[in-house]
Amino acid sequence: TGFIGKDQGGNITTLGRGGSDLTASVIGAALGVKEIQVWKDVDGIMTTDPRIVKAAQPVPSVSFEEAAELAYFGANILHPLAIIPAMRSDLPVRVKNSYDALHPGTLIVRERHFGDRLLTAMTMK
Repeated sequence: TGFIGKDQGGNITTLGRGGSDLTASVIGAALGVKEIQVWKDVDGIMTTDPRIVKAAQPVPSVSFEEAAELAYFGANILHPLAIIPAMRSDLPVRVKNSYDALHPGTLIVRERHFGDRLLTAMTMK
């Protein structure tokens, strides 16, 4: 699993928040994969916190910059540092739902088409 590792003393420990996402991003960048996938318990990055707003919807695509800003300002879907290796290697990151593998999730890319959406997502600290 991506959640465990060893500390400097050789003791088994958890990686902490975002540890498995960062691990996926580092390994994906090192291997030069076509797409990095991180699996969560929601259908990708949502328009807002679905625990607060029941009508929250999955966002099909966001840029690396948008994903980092959402994470920094409180969205708990990804740790802000987790996508940096993917961003530096220009590798797309797909956020998928481990309870609904057929859902396409959210694709995080360098640049995306904005379409007719004025607002992508909202978060708060």
